[in-house]
This record gives sequence, C-alpha cells and structure tokens, in this order.
Amino acid sequence: MEERSKLVAARKRRFTHWSRRKVARQIGIGENTLYCLEKGLSKPRGDTILLLSDAYGVDARDLGFEDDQPAQNPPASASSAPPEVTIMTDTITSSLKQDLTVHLMNIVLFEKQIDVVQGQIDKAVQDYEALIREDLDCLISRRNALRSLVLLPIGLCVATSTQHTTRHVDDILIQCAAGIAACRHFSNGKELVLARDALSNYIAALKVIIQQSERNKKTAADLLMQCLMLKAELARDVENIEQSIAYLTQAISYGEISQNVLLEALTWRTLAATYYYAEQWSNCLHATEKALKTMKLAPKGTFPLDAQSFINAGAATYFAVNGKETQAYDAISSARRTYEMQAHDAPKWAAHSEGNLIHNEAISAYYLGKHGQAAGSMQKLRLMPAHSMSEVSEYRFDTVRVEVMRDDQPRNIELCIEQWTQGVQEARALQSKQRQLEARQTYAMLRAAWPQEQAIKDLKSLLTF
Repeated sequence: MEERSKLVAARKRRFTHWSRRKVARQIGIGENTLYCLEKGLSKPRGDTILLLSDAYGVDARDLGFEDDQPAQNPPASASSAPPEVTIMTDTITSSLKQDLTVHLMNIVLFEKQIDVVQGQIDKAVQDYEALIREDLDCLISRRNALRSLVLLPIGLCVATSTQHTTRHVDDILIQCAAGIAACRHFSNGKELVLARDALSNYIAALKVIIQQSERNKKTAADLLMQCLMLKAELARDVENIEQSIAYLTQAISYGEISQNVLLEALTWRTLAATYYYAEQWSNCLHATEKALKTMKLAPKGTFPLDAQSFINAGAATYFAVNGKETQAYDAISSARRTYEMQAHDAPKWAAHSEGNLIHNEAISAYYLGKHGQAAGSMQKLRLMPAHSMSEVSEYRFDTVRVEVMRDDQPRNIELCIEQWTQGVQEARALQSKQRQLEARQTYAMLRAAWPQEQAIKDLKSLLTF
C-alpha cells in the first residue's frame, strides 16, 4: 500500500510542529498505529477513522480513507438478505461518549498500551465534562463511571497481593493504569478516601509483580511510582504530612527499577512541595535541587517543556522561601519561557497550567518581599479557572497572605474576609487537613493585621472542622 499523503498533510496542518507520538497521544491511539496508517501499512477501524476525523477537523475522504469505508450492501435478492455491516455511526459514537461508564470500559478492554489508556481516559472525562456542563444528573453519572473504573482492578489486585500470584498480569497492569487515571479525577473532588483506599490495593499488587515478573517489573514500577505520588498528594488532605513524605520517599526508591527520568524528576518536585507545606525549608531546597538535577539527566529534547515549566515554577517558590533571590528569578523566568514555547503536553500527574505558573510567580514574589507584585499576580489568578477545588481553596488563602502583607497600598479587609470565608467553606467540603491548617494560619494573620475589627473576630466561629 502507498503512503497516505492526505493523512500526513492533515496531521501537519492541524498540529504544526508536534511529533507523531504527541499527536497520537492527543488523539488517543498508539504511535505505532498512527505510523502504520500514514505509511499505508494497515487499514483503520471505523472508530479510529472517527477519532482521526474529529481530531483533524475533516471527513474521512479528506484523510485518504475513501477505500477504507465499509462497502455498500448490494441490493437484496429474493433468496438472501443483505449482509450486515459493522460501522461506528455518528449516533453510536455520540451515545457512547454520553454513557461515560461504557466508554471508559471500552478503553480498558480494547487498548493495550498503558500510556495510551491513561491518555484516552483523561480525554474521555474532559470531553464528557465539556458535554454535561452543570447538569446534576450527568455529574452523578460521571462520578459513578469513575467509581466503577477505580473499583475494576480491585479483585485482581487482592488476589495478586494475597496469593502472591502474577496470573493475569497484563490485565492487572492495564486496569491499574486506568484506575490511577480515574483516581486523579477523584482527587480533584470529594472522593479522596475512596481514591486513597483503591491506590493501596494497586500498590500491594504492583509490588508483587515487581518481585515476581521480570518482564513486567519496569512497567509495574512506573505505575507504582504514579500510585505513590498520587497517594502522597491525597495524604496531605486525608492523612498527614509525614505520611505524604513517606510515600514520596518510597516512590523515589523505585526510580532505579523504573528508569523513568521524567517520573523521577516529578516525584522529587512533589516531595519538594510536600516539604514546603510542612515548612521544612532546608529539605524543600534539597528536593528542589534534586528535581532540577534529575531533569537535566534526560537526553536533550526528550523532557516535555510543560514538565520543565512545572518543575521550574515550583523551584521559584522553594528558592524564594529559602531566600535565594537570584535562583528564584532564574527559575520563574525559565518556567514562563518553557510554558510559552509550545502546546502543552505535560503528563496528567504534573497538573500544570497558566494558573499554577501565575500562582508560583505570586508566591515567590511574596517571599522575596515584592508584595505589590505578588498582589497583582493574585488578582490575575482570581480571574482564571483552577484545576481543582483544593487548588481554589489554596489560592484563596494565599490571596489573604499576600493582601495582609502588602505595603504598596492600604490592605483590603473586605477582599480578605470574602476570600478567607470561601476558602474555609471549600476546605470543609473537601475535608482536607492541609487546607484546614491553612485556614487557621491565615486567620491568625488576619487577627494580627486587624486586632480590633469585630468582623475579623467573628470569623473564628467558622473554624469548626
């Protein structure tokens, strides 16, 4: 078969300067699948044609798939009925996307590449969220679909960890990868405890696979590091900061097996953030330097620019809190530059965004005594969407910190009361220990700033978690 030049041209036109691998991940298919389709080495399935047409914004004929469409049935004869042709019509595709549970289960059943599974699940959830908007019934369906995906691996994981067997290992790895992706979405809402408990089951099974399956130990180590990193973030909310540090330290210990420089650097970055929340400044600085050093070990051009921006943005804050002004400015400059260089492709476990970048710009300025600059950045941040309710709550409490300390103009007490009150409500809804601690810390700052204000004193009644 000849190369499909129309398909190649459509990719390059729609995703200029993107690699084939990156485009494949964005669409939700394997890189090798896309390569074989472009080279004319394989024929596409009906659902793959629909995915490509949707991603490139053209119909199948404009992609060079005229000959790959299902043939029209011949007229029926008196002696025989026409054969049925299987085809993914627009109606079926639309219905599948609206039934998120079936859509997610199909991904787990038919896709065998772990990174593609996680990418497709994230894309399916994002597409569903755009579809449902604020429809309460659909929000409940979303939650139930994700809950089903989180629970799917539990049976195999329990059997593996209690019987020390590695039967069905490929199924376990795919299902755990899908469950981890679902847990990330739970960690952004109110299902924190379920996500934590499910991850514990995944971790036990993955450790058995690492011990007993030489063929699968690297893949299992990758997933185990993802589990431990996510569980550490959850622990800040539902357990304690010390447990979070322990999970991340354990994750780093599996880096030698995984040999995934990107994942190892992001784990160090997450550990630095955890030490920051624990106010262990010297440990925070050490972890920051390890993240930056690990990032530099990656072969040139292989470390995603978004991930570089994520690590440098955090480094700016952690250098600033340690009084290292030059390093902080260099880090935030690098974070901004790499963020703006290309379309965003950080792994989902990096959770980076324009808002996260501006937040680190604000907080690094705050620690360096640039309170007016910090307040300006926080004002921008309030106009932007946040990644999660926990993130929104953190932004509100940091708005209070910055406003209380500003010296370039009179402090805005109404803004502080509004932001603090909303942050407390979100911390209560999340049942987040970390956000509740921040509520108490910022309330103390408010009392110190306005010791005689009755409106500030009255806020104390809200500190009942």
